[in-house]
Amino acid sequence: MLSPPVPLSTESSLSSPCRKRKRSDVESTVASSTWSSSLFSRKAKQNIVERNGGEHCWHCGAGAPHIAHVIGREDGSFRDYVASGLLTFDHLGDEQNGLPLCPSCHQAFDDLNNPGLIFIPTALDYFIDFEVKDYQSRIEIAQRHGDVPRRLVPTPQMYSDYLKREGLVSSEAVGGLYCRYTLRDFFPIHVVKSAIPGLGPFQEPGLWCGAPMAALRRAFQIIGSLQWWESQNLN
Repeated sequence: MLSPPVPLSTESSLSSPCRKRKRSDVESTVASSTWSSSLFSRKAKQNIVERNGGEHCWHCGAGAPHIAHVIGREDGSFRDYVASGLLTFDHLGDEQNGLPLCPSCHQAFDDLNNPGLIFIPTALDYFIDFEVKDYQSRIEIAQRHGDVPRRLVPTPQMYSDYLKREGLVSSEAVGGLYCRYTLRDFFPIHVVKSAIPGLGPFQEPGLWCGAPMAALRRAFQIIGSLQWWESQNLN
């Protein structure tokens, strides 16, 4: 006669749900931490507004600005960029990642499927030269010591200092210089539409105190989007 089946022990029958609950708790904690670290503190918001045009939209000049994330929570590559040394901040709520925009510009900026605006540093050659020199330096150090050093990228202060040395901004200027590209007409009031998409209607570059690599990351994200190219009716 076959022996009766051995009942599952209380420990084994409860261990799986416990593990699931614990894993769920961990995931919830991580998600909560990520969300909270992406929020701008009251002090950060105040500093972003004061250093980037006061109580006006950085793009169109309207009042009552929101504080937009240049790199948003939906960017799944953020941690990879931080780990690779491609960003000069490590949480989304950092002041370097904030941009004061009015509600209309904020909504258009956040729309990755049909973006309304992007902005990029005016002195792109500076960033290309910096990358080439940093790459060569890391190769030389690796050949001498066997270890590849961490990648370096320009900070907001480094970009600002370069512009001042080259006479591209005044010595009193605060921040780096950026071209603002309007990709579609999303403005609630009449503007000159002949230059959209393009630099117009805001032809002059703007000063921004945030991380230039964040602006480049955002621009690459938009330009690399198939939806954006389709919206431009380009081949």
